[in-house]
Amino acid sequence: MGKQGRTIVRRRKQPERPPSSIESNQRNQQPQQQQQQQQQGNGIVSEREDSEQPDQHDTRNLKRPRLDRNTIEESTIGNIGQNRNIISDTYQSPNAIPHNRIVAPNDSSEDAEVVRPHGSVIPDIRVQHPQQNSKSYAERSKETEKKWNELLEDLQKQFKNCYNDGGPKCTDLVEPVTAALKFCECREKEAYKRDIICFFYTGVKKISFTCCKCEEIPVTLLRHSLITSSPFEPKIAFHLPLIEWYSLLRAEGQLSCQAFSFAFTTLHKSKIIKSDTLRKALGNVFFVYEKIVETVDQQLLQYELNEIPQEERSACPACPTKRDAAEENKGSYMSVAIDGNQQLRRLKRNEQDKEKASCSLYFKADEYQNAFGENVVETQMPSNNDDDIVCTSNFDVANKSLQAINKPRFHETGVVGCVCKHDIALEFTTMYQSGEGFKYPLALVKVMTEKYVNKIHVYYDIACRFKHALSVYFPELKRSGSKTAIGVFHSIGHSMSCQVYNNPRFIEYMGLVDGEQCERVWSYLGKFVSITRQMSAERRMLTLSHAITHYNKKHLFNIPNTIRRRWLKAKKMIEDANKIIGAYDPSLLTDNGKKLKEKWEEFVKEVTFDPGSNTNTAISEEARKIQYANELHNFYKNQTSQQKTNIVESLERALKADGIIEIRWGDGSENYKNYYRMGQERLLEKEKAHLKAVIVGRTLLQDQLYHTTKLGHKASKKLKSSITNVRTTAMPILKRYNDICKKLERYEDVRSYKDICNLKSDFWDFEVDTVTFRVLREHMNKKRAQEEIDIIKIEEIRVKRYAMRQCQALETAVKKFHRQEGTKVLLYYRLLDAEDFYLRAYGYHYNRGESFVIPGETHLYEAFDGVDDNLEGVNNYNEGTEDEDNINDEDSGADETESQDDVQVDRVAVDRLYEEIENEEEKDDEEENEENVDVNADICF
Repeated sequence: MGKQGRTIVRRRKQPERPPSSIESNQRNQQPQQQQQQQQQGNGIVSEREDSEQPDQHDTRNLKRPRLDRNTIEESTIGNIGQNRNIISDTYQSPNAIPHNRIVAPNDSSEDAEVVRPHGSVIPDIRVQHPQQNSKSYAERSKETEKKWNELLEDLQKQFKNCYNDGGPKCTDLVEPVTAALKFCECREKEAYKRDIICFFYTGVKKISFTCCKCEEIPVTLLRHSLITSSPFEPKIAFHLPLIEWYSLLRAEGQLSCQAFSFAFTTLHKSKIIKSDTLRKALGNVFFVYEKIVETVDQQLLQYELNEIPQEERSACPACPTKRDAAEENKGSYMSVAIDGNQQLRRLKRNEQDKEKASCSLYFKADEYQNAFGENVVETQMPSNNDDDIVCTSNFDVANKSLQAINKPRFHETGVVGCVCKHDIALEFTTMYQSGEGFKYPLALVKVMTEKYVNKIHVYYDIACRFKHALSVYFPELKRSGSKTAIGVFHSIGHSMSCQVYNNPRFIEYMGLVDGEQCERVWSYLGKFVSITRQMSAERRMLTLSHAITHYNKKHLFNIPNTIRRRWLKAKKMIEDANKIIGAYDPSLLTDNGKKLKEKWEEFVKEVTFDPGSNTNTAISEEARKIQYANELHNFYKNQTSQQKTNIVESLERALKADGIIEIRWGDGSENYKNYYRMGQERLLEKEKAHLKAVIVGRTLLQDQLYHTTKLGHKASKKLKSSITNVRTTAMPILKRYNDICKKLERYEDVRSYKDICNLKSDFWDFEVDTVTFRVLREHMNKKRAQEEIDIIKIEEIRVKRYAMRQCQALETAVKKFHRQEGTKVLLYYRLLDAEDFYLRAYGYHYNRGESFVIPGETHLYEAFDGVDDNLEGVNNYNEGTEDEDNINDEDSGADETESQDDVQVDRVAVDRLYEEIENEEEKDDEEENEENVDVNADICF
């Protein structure tokens, strides 16, 4: 602006608006300065001022004055037919009148004159400026979202119409046609043209579309299989196959919009648009596309479910339906793992960013969070049930300290998920400014019981504490025989007294489920952490929903193969267990595990000893005398305590009333000494038994650390930490034990922590008939493997039934629509996926009905006709008319039968292999008993 030849626009009169801060300062100048400015405006300049003023043609000494922040605005000025981005302020030219300003967009459209640097004026020139958009980014975003929601129904309709002839192809290029005038319903065609930059697989093309004012531009372009980046006067659109391709890359490779845009512009060397502009447009288009696809998929799923009875619906092919849950067998229970992920949190944009996005597909549990509230019981209540042993570990998953850390910066502090044992993600819920409280898993269980069954085995990181809250809010689960367990990996961080009741390897009817399904889901979703961290709430929800759908689709097709791998794993585990148990004592294999079951029960009693429990509900006379002697000892030790005096007098009145004592025992009486010593000896035995439970748990943790293969660094670190924490628990017990020994003057029995850690020392008096813990553990693994085989047989039947039911439902749904209708084509694509799953489950193809006609088959044939002679024979079931299809079906019947026979032969071979393995299990191989198997352990029970 200080260069020679630059045009400066000067207003003839000031606009009626509040003066800026700089103008206010100018008006408060001294009268002498105002006079000098007026003289300068008339061309009269004093010699002193003229000497101090820089040359008009020399811009090196011109300095920009400091501007008030309130006067700086982003604007666009019209400079003789050209738009140029500048910053409007109160900058004054050296030769200009101080109050003359550069015209900004917020000025009124009054007469303006152009002043050249030498003072010449060009009159009668009006400069029109657009009115400044005073709406904030949040307001504009809400308007855009509202507009998209208004157009969503029309967009869904046009999206399905895009598949009327089989769907758009990636090689298609849209030509500038007048489709809008053909389909619009208005009588008077008000047509106009709009240039749109269109992105295809093969590059970028600028196309001029003819539109009608009666229809929105996004709807018109979607007829051409194009999705616009904005609902208001769009300039950019993307072809559907390109968006579908990016959607797959985003789900499979976690590719961001920025990376894809840079790769696309680099590959096609496009100079029409910048990479950053393409990134913004692609982000807008992708989320609109996901909204449309998600809604259309739900409609297609509903068409399928309408053909399936309510009691037979399920999200996972191998999980039990409501009809299956009515049966009484091991496979009638649904096993789900629940866990939280606090990495998938979202940053607040500002303090007002408290929006909660919703998703009925996977996040329905968000609606039930308030039903349980913040004050859910999170500690285990005392109980007489042996299964309710309180965990003494320091494993803390519901970390309340996260509330203080995440509350200022994050609104969504993570998610809690529910995944079935076949790795199908079923339900999620969002954590809002809190840690992993119990209300989140309870909300998930609420959805599971409503959608599916009320017979659910729940795996949770702190199931030892969660089971009480679960029994309070869902008593029907306990009545149905549902169990809770800790995942195999997380159980390592718990004490052994907790593991014997909560480790799934030690619980009946749990099979070989590891309970770590959520960890595998987090491993996949963890790659979206950086992408979703700064998104809006709605876009974050769409991204997670899109990723979960892709994850489920991959794992659903692999369920038949997964079931077969589980079957082989269970057989291998039984063989390994028989080797170890047979090498230790062959007689343990002949009694059907009765002796090992007894030893396991003894082991559980040892490791879960509770010194505070009393098995006798009615206190004997001897116990009351011991209690009286202990209180007398405390009274004689401190006779000034009124509280101890009252306790002794109360006991004496009760004992005298029952005729147990007549007078108070003296400090030197024989009764006092004998019963006090008897009480201390009993207390000593309790403390020793308590020490035994703690040290045995420590040794078992060591056994897991050094005798478990493929444990990994993380699990080993948890085990070492748990072993170290045992000392903190054992030292107070050992101190009480040593104090009692000193009172009884049994100084030879005083022990150190190092002495009690060695279970082979003379401190421990174990039975002569002992069994190592490794043998007991292999016995429990064998039982779980046998249960797994029984469950797999039921699941295999269930998977085949699901495959047949899905194919029949989709085939029926396809027949209900017209031949060229887009919904029919989309349902047919789902039928193809269902037939692929059927092939994996049965081993041969699904046979459709004779009256079934492939939708859009003529178009598909014409697409290949004349393109390449080498394509002849590809998709030949699409050729010709319906009669020709029937002929082709008859001709190909023999070939299909032969292929099915081949597959059935392979299936028979597999069944024979299963029978051979089962027969080998029943045989007693003497050579295996002679093998040297290392089953020595440091602990025996």
